[in-house]
Amino acid sequence: MSAAPSKSFQQPPDTNGPNQVRIYDLRHTCITLWIKAGVDVHVASRLAGHATAAFTLTVYAKALPSQQLEAAEKIARLFGTA
Repeated sequence: MSAAPSKSFQQPPDTNGPNQVRIYDLRHTCITLWIKAGVDVHVASRLAGHATAAFTLTVYAKALPSQQLEAAEKIARLFGTA
């Protein structure tokens, strides 16, 4: 099996319709799913090849609201208010 991308990814599409998927889109989805799954942002940042975890957080912060709610719930349980 070749490591090279398939021809559908080698040439840009003529149109950018809803069925067009770029490698960047797949990469972005993968990183978002790592963060949503609870992968440590430092690990996701390294796997993505980002220079810093701060950059990863800046770009993918939208993936974190559910984790923020989970953190608030844990603190509430810690103080016995949940």
